[in-house]
Amino acid sequence: SVPLVSTFSQETASKIFGNEEINNHFLYFNKDDAASHEGSMAVMREVAAEFKGKTLFVYIPSTETRVLEYFDFSESDLPKATLVRLGEGDMKKFGFDKEISADNVRAHVTAYHAGDLKPTLKSEEVPEDNSGPVTTIVGHNFAEIVLDETKDVLLEFYAPWCGHCKKLEPEWNSASTELKGTAKL
Repeated sequence: SVPLVSTFSQETASKIFGNEEINNHFLYFNKDDAASHEGSMAVMREVAAEFKGKTLFVYIPSTETRVLEYFDFSESDLPKATLVRLGEGDMKKFGFDKEISADNVRAHVTAYHAGDLKPTLKSEEVPEDNSGPVTTIVGHNFAEIVLDETKDVLLEFYAPWCGHCKKLEPEWNSASTELKGTAKL
């Protein structure tokens, strides 16, 4: 039988993340000796009981540094939590930036199951001024612009430290100016 809140370790990882029946996990990160830990664990157990069979609740101790790094957390950020959905070959993260309370955790997990949460993207912000000849695409505007079937889009993945990319920038600006107003490519 699975406890209400599983503790992650290298030994328990396959049992926790190998569960084929439940593909979403509410992950709680903290230090074992943190003043907030016992209260937060009580919150996790309370809410986990309500979502038993629907969401796995997992405690990840700060000693699991590789897992913290994967989620871009450091020990000084703790306590932290996030909800993840495991899929075929990918993981979607649904960030949780509120105080760890039963009401907040319950609301987050409920919103996830209702389909009201959007996955958290690691992205730069959309530029305030994107009116130049070349539009800057970031994670937050990718689908809106690139996947818009009413437009033809030429896309270059650009690394600002790459010499070849820097050399091509004037060419992209020139091509975009020449193609502006072209209905179809």
